[in-house]
Amino acid sequence: MAGCAARRCDGRRGGHLLCFAWVMGMFEVIGEWVFLQNMLLNLGLILTAARLARVRLRMGFACLAAAWGGVYAVLALYRPMGWPSQLAMPFLMCLIALIKSRAPRFRWLAMGGWLMGASAALAGLALMLGLLFEGGCWVGGVYQLPALPMALLTVATAAGGIWLRVDQGRRVVARQQAFHARMTILWHGRCCQVQALIDTGNTMREPLGGLPVAVVERGVLAAAFGPQALVQKHGRPVAFETLTGPGQARAFMPDALFLRLQGREKPCRAWIAPVDTRFGEGIRSVVPIGILP
Repeated sequence: MAGCAARRCDGRRGGHLLCFAWVMGMFEVIGEWVFLQNMLLNLGLILTAARLARVRLRMGFACLAAAWGGVYAVLALYRPMGWPSQLAMPFLMCLIALIKSRAPRFRWLAMGGWLMGASAALAGLALMLGLLFEGGCWVGGVYQLPALPMALLTVATAAGGIWLRVDQGRRVVARQQAFHARMTILWHGRCCQVQALIDTGNTMREPLGGLPVAVVERGVLAAAFGPQALVQKHGRPVAFETLTGPGQARAFMPDALFLRLQGREKPCRAWIAPVDTRFGEGIRSVVPIGILP
């Protein structure tokens, strides 16, 4: 097409410049379309692979990895790449997408395998659509669909990946809510409310009565009841084991204790043990599973 346009020029310098500008414009249009198309496809595939590998990604780095895949597709369009780079590209995109994701150290290998499998499944689907619409062709070793089915496939892949991402976020929030509770402690006419984490592996109980023991950050209790109120001469010494490790504290029995879990508030009976440990992430108390009524 560029050769035909060049032959139509009249040989003057202005005509050659016009033809050159037209060819560069076509390069930019085709390159931008290939970049956008592959970026959307890569985004959907990356989010799908992350869901299958049970990894929660940061959306910004997932988009960055998809954009790098789009750049690679544009480069491969005008300069074919060898099979080593094609084989390493999915794993490189996974490494980019997993930045600041708190994933296990070698989880990118599993995610890269899922990404290659999802890409192969998408390629098979594209081939089936090409046979169905009878408009596909092979260009440079890559099967190209007609414009309409390719656009539909691209949008469907990106939308499917985003839906999996949203559904994964909902499941994470639901799982967190299932093990997070709001605990209200009433003692000596004062009230203290803390965010508590229900530890399913914690079976800590007071040695004499057998009641469960909840550990609470000492600073939170001191702010609510006063530092002098926590000095208990008749407190019960309790050894505990939590997510942060073993410890020992002197527990006291509050006047009343309520636990609000999944929108319902129920009274509980448990000992409260002030500890110097800081749990972080908004958690101020760790309660054993036995505290649930």
